[in-house]
Amino acid sequence: MDPVVDQTVITERELENRIATVTAQINKQGTEMPEESVLRKQILERLISDTLQIQYAAQTGLRVDDAQLDKTIERIAEQNQLTITEFSEAIGRDGISMRKFRSDIRNEITIARLREREVDGRVNVTESEVDNYLTTQAAAGTSQDEFEISHILIRTPPDGTPEDIQKAQAKTDEVMKNLKSGASFAKVSASFSDAPNALEGGNLGWKQGAQMPNLFLEALNSMQIGDVSEPIRSPNGFHILKLTNKRGGNSPLVVQQTRARHILIKITEIMSEKEAKTKMDHIKDRLDNGEKFDALARQFSEDGSAANGGELNWVNPGDTVPQFEKAMNALKENEISAPVQTQFGWHIIQVLERRGQDMTKEAARLKARQEIRARKADEAYQDWIRELRDRAYLAQQALPAKIIVIGDQYALQKRAQILNLPLNICADEVPHIGNGGLQVLHHPLAEPAVAGKLNVNNSAYVLNTLTTATKGCMNGLFDAMVTAPVHKGVINDANINFTGHTEFLAELTGTPQVVMMLVGGQGESMLRVALATTHLALKDVPAAITQANLETTIRILHTDLMQKFGIKKPKIFVAGLNPHAGEGGYLGMEEIETINPVLEKLCSQGFDLIGALPADTMFSAKNIKAADAFLCMYHDQGLPVLKHTSFGEGVNITLGLPIIRTS
Repeated sequence: MDPVVDQTVITERELENRIATVTAQINKQGTEMPEESVLRKQILERLISDTLQIQYAAQTGLRVDDAQLDKTIERIAEQNQLTITEFSEAIGRDGISMRKFRSDIRNEITIARLREREVDGRVNVTESEVDNYLTTQAAAGTSQDEFEISHILIRTPPDGTPEDIQKAQAKTDEVMKNLKSGASFAKVSASFSDAPNALEGGNLGWKQGAQMPNLFLEALNSMQIGDVSEPIRSPNGFHILKLTNKRGGNSPLVVQQTRARHILIKITEIMSEKEAKTKMDHIKDRLDNGEKFDALARQFSEDGSAANGGELNWVNPGDTVPQFEKAMNALKENEISAPVQTQFGWHIIQVLERRGQDMTKEAARLKARQEIRARKADEAYQDWIRELRDRAYLAQQALPAKIIVIGDQYALQKRAQILNLPLNICADEVPHIGNGGLQVLHHPLAEPAVAGKLNVNNSAYVLNTLTTATKGCMNGLFDAMVTAPVHKGVINDANINFTGHTEFLAELTGTPQVVMMLVGGQGESMLRVALATTHLALKDVPAAITQANLETTIRILHTDLMQKFGIKKPKIFVAGLNPHAGEGGYLGMEEIETINPVLEKLCSQGFDLIGALPADTMFSAKNIKAADAFLCMYHDQGLPVLKHTSFGEGVNITLGLPIIRTS
């Protein structure tokens, strides 16, 4: 069966064609060929990644037009000193049609542009990073050394389990065994490496010391030419290096500086990408018709340089984002670019002048910045590819439940566009929406929502969505509800009394008492923390903890642990209210007068309760392993522990309700 990538089939023919192309490249490089099964697996993995990127580019409106494609192919032919006709005949002799070649080049350009937009343009190098790197180089005494290296990576997941690490270690051991038995580094790389250049033998070419992590630099400084390092452990996995050559780099650096000016139209919630591009096209037409650049920059540009006619003065390599720099470097003096897109918006660039500037003192800093950026971009790109693959995998999985969002469908669509997320919103009842689809029960906002700004006029809208979801659960329309975060303050600013989801849902469902519990972690490290009181001022907590309320809380917690979590006999650890659980009454009497009597009563009825315990030592690793749940007396006694271990991953569950509610 052909593999499916997010509803797109990779055919056997596509795979075989890619294998043939890569095989020809490996033979041309003189690299030893890996085993066929290994080569097939590596190429399929790369084909899957490429396919996902092409899909994502199409979904987010990234296109390469025929005019640009033609220019690129003409340039490739010129580099080979061939006409287009001669070039077409040459690739035909290698079994590649011009149609297939155009498709491949279009995809390569698309992926390169996608990487620039999604990754490279967002990489930032701080001054402190440059300072730290230069300091490290100086201490190592190799700040100017350059290394020609090859690299094998055995990747481990960012949140890898001990089993994942053990599996990667075993694979690394197998790699080292092959290398020590005389296998070529290039072949082993092609067979085992998880790095993107595995099929190129892991060759990284020449790298300046500042371009590499300290772990690599330390290993290389102790190696001779031809040596292979021992495995190097990093957060990304296990690395093995081969030092092919080494040279000094003491030549002064003459930097090409560019004096340029530009016009910027920003993309905002008010100005869409399409509208900004259309506006920029009109400006370009006016420039082509002879209007002055500086005048149009003052009139239209939204950059700080507008008052100066768009002039940026002298620009060094690395001073601007990659998309801007690439377009600027392609221009001749006085030439004006076509509209260029960066994360800031759309630009038109004009190069006024270039000069070679001897910047020996600044050279190390400039080069370090470029190389740090390149390394960070490579790491970020691999992380982004992994996220893309994870999202595609999840999109193909059948959800165990039908998901319906209650909210403003137009606001959701607008946010999806801003985030470049392909989203098909359906406000009608349909049996199956498909991947990328979202069914919405439309509730209109009172006023348009602006990101980062609270609006009291939308407070009622928030509570209306909660009410609709709750009543739907109570009437059997929905099986459960998941709530999103809300801002309690702005709702109260609208003169609506609101202390939180938990209290609101209790009142709406007519439930006299509920219990707030958060769950985080997995396996033996799973942590369940319930609260005896919820969103209550600290001064009011002691009075709220009565024997009756505490007993009801424990009964609700005990019942839901059995019914909703399948725990036959829950073991619950209970915190005291006071420091050191009252220290025998010296630091407070609540444990003696309220908490302990309730625990003794329930234990006599068969409950498995431990307490009252000092909160500062209750969450030990041993206790977390032993307890099914912890009960704390107030909000900030228990939740900081759980949020520290499971921030962004924890789940809030309201126990005691006649419905299922999580967040």
